[in-house]
Amino acid sequence: MEEASSRLLLWASRYPVLSQASRLAASGLRYPGDLTNLAQVREVVATFAGPTLLLHGHLHTWTVDHTGRALQIGVPTVVEWPHAWADASITLDDAAVRVEVTMRPVSGTWSRPGIDTVPDAPFQAWTFRDDWIRAGDAVRPT
Repeated sequence: MEEASSRLLLWASRYPVLSQASRLAASGLRYPGDLTNLAQVREVVATFAGPTLLLHGHLHTWTVDHTGRALQIGVPTVVEWPHAWADASITLDDAAVRVEVTMRPVSGTWSRPGIDTVPDAPFQAWTFRDDWIRAGDAVRPT
């Protein structure tokens, strides 16, 4: 396959590209399964020469993961715990790509989890130069 190049690839789909099966199993959470043709999807995403931001649902958990040029954000669910949505801010300049992502709970009285499905910090800031680097002291905006 020919390598594609540009500033940032934004990939949004129902399923994660970076499997979260072992991570969720370690937390005692069920795993609804990966995309059937996950290997082919990874192959296509890998043709992109720059940073990749992968957005997915499907797992009903708030997960943020990265490997190499790929940063993946699993958005939470509104209809069950944690009753939240996600927003992301993407900034591109000559030096870097920056992504800030925040889990935003929906106000109201909602169900509580039997097992916590929020394994990651609710606010994260990431920068890509040659790899994705997470800001160590990110503070959630007000």
